[in-house]
Amino acid sequence: MIQKLKPIHYTNREYFDKEILDIFENNWQFACMKSELSERFSYFVVEYGNKSYFVTNTGKDGIRAFKNVCSHRANKIFLDDFGKRPIMCLYHNWTYNSEGKPINAFAKDFFETPEESDLLLEQYEVQIVGEFVFVNVGNSKITIEEQLGEFYNKLIQISNALGMKITYDCNLHKANWKLLVENVLECYHCLPVHKNSLVERLGVGLKPFMKFEFFNGNSSGHLPIANNQVSVKRKKMLNYLDKREFKHDSYYHLFIYPNLFISSTEGISFYIGHALPNNFCETNLRTRYFECKIKNIEEYRNYQDFLNSDIVNFGNEILNEDKIIIQNVQKGLEISNKSLYLNKEEFRIKEFQEHYCLQINAYDF
Repeated sequence: MIQKLKPIHYTNREYFDKEILDIFENNWQFACMKSELSERFSYFVVEYGNKSYFVTNTGKDGIRAFKNVCSHRANKIFLDDFGKRPIMCLYHNWTYNSEGKPINAFAKDFFETPEESDLLLEQYEVQIVGEFVFVNVGNSKITIEEQLGEFYNKLIQISNALGMKITYDCNLHKANWKLLVENVLECYHCLPVHKNSLVERLGVGLKPFMKFEFFNGNSSGHLPIANNQVSVKRKKMLNYLDKREFKHDSYYHLFIYPNLFISSTEGISFYIGHALPNNFCETNLRTRYFECKIKNIEEYRNYQDFLNSDIVNFGNEILNEDKIIIQNVQKGLEISNKSLYLNKEEFRIKEFQEHYCLQINAYDF
């Protein structure tokens, strides 16, 4: 079938600006993991398009989210992706409390004394779903429960199974953010692109998605793992993880609309991807890997550290294989004026695009 999105929807600057307003500003957005804000003054910055906000642990007042701009001279308050320090602008050392109020501003002399409310940082609503921190940056009129539906409980289930974070990274893709989404929503490409990785090691991609679910653009599904020699040997080596919290015999993939990807290989390891667009042709992919939760994992720390290294190396191999293809697709879209097509194995892309088209107010599809 002909898909609704045309090449222009991946390559037009003005259209991208509409996406920021109609898609990103109209939905609760994933920001970071709760465990990344476990200490007072720890923070995480989220940036997309020309937007920047941060979430921070204020201590007794909990996790708060603010626009990442000082109300004095518009300097960015935090420059790094994450860190730990008070809400203080490093230009003139203006410092803010948990309400976003500058606590040293009124000791200064102004040419004209501003209203106190004019100096407050712009604050956003925060909701926490298990380990996942969401922020309402724009105009979402529904609750996070209404946006996620049954996927709310799925995030709780995943959260309960997460062990220690292995690593965090950020990788620039010279491609439209929707291409990153659409790539993870199908495994039609797995045999040609991931033949020596996913297919050879896990047997993933030889059979289509099964047990899939949909709601409000969110979707999930299981890809069967073949019992080849490699996978059988792997299971024997990892029998110390048999009592893990989230056990399944598949490669499980969960997409939280509009830009969060979660996958689990048999519940042994977890990958969390977060696609943040810089512009219509550049997207930062933030990646996190987690080990699974078992009660006595420290007894097997040497084995687990070896496994963790393999998890990251194997995951990054897959990501790099996808990155090459996605960036080439972007180049092709910029010189194409023909319609794009979807086959039956790309049904999750179809569902994503249909919900996307319901939300955007820019073009007729």
